[in-house]
Amino acid sequence: ATAQAKQMFGFVQRAGRLQGIVQHVVNGARFKVLIPKQSCVVALVLAGVRCPSTGRKDTGEAGEPYGEEAYAFARDKCLQHDVEVEVMAQDKIGTMIGRLYLHKQDFAVTLLRDGYARTTGRDLSNEMEEAEKAAQAQRLRTWDKYDAELEAEKAAAEAAEVVEAAASGEATQVTVTEVVDPVTFYVHPAGAEQQIAHVADRLATMAVKDDAEWRPKVGEVVAA
Repeated sequence: ATAQAKQMFGFVQRAGRLQGIVQHVVNGARFKVLIPKQSCVVALVLAGVRCPSTGRKDTGEAGEPYGEEAYAFARDKCLQHDVEVEVMAQDKIGTMIGRLYLHKQDFAVTLLRDGYARTTGRDLSNEMEEAEKAAQAQRLRTWDKYDAELEAEKAAAEAAEVVEAAASGEATQVTVTEVVDPVTFYVHPAGAEQQIAHVADRLATMAVKDDAEWRPKVGEVVAA
């Protein structure tokens, strides 16, 4: 499925906005969308925003505050509705990253305006930033404990730390393990080789299923 999604990516990205129908809502910002023109279903995560996670029934793990509300809101608004999707990028497991337009409105902006999501700092439009500021001012949902002065103090402190580190010439040595795109990559700190080797050894000792017909169940934890 990942290989098929990666093969499909270039085509749907070049196609611009595509008509679709939301077939499944995973959480407030993740969807499966049928693209009739291409006779395919794409997994889409909204660019530039993050919704709180929902709880997991298989493990009993609790979700984040407002995660279920964000999911219910997205499901009510989008499920089985006609939408437009615009693919911008793709993650390493094949999920498309982009915009979803419901009634010509960027749904990420709707989530931000109603306080169901927060921006991630990337792929932002002016409309998204203004929507988030409006939710902050009203302390809607995920912003119910928002304190503008406290956030400003934290931001100032973090900026001061960055300036201090730059002035001192301090740097941290890391090893790049994967490059996603020109500005996104994964690293691990120098000196972590022993811990990484330990994890690799533990994975190697786990039982491996040789049955080609075996398929993992939804929510099942696997190693690959």
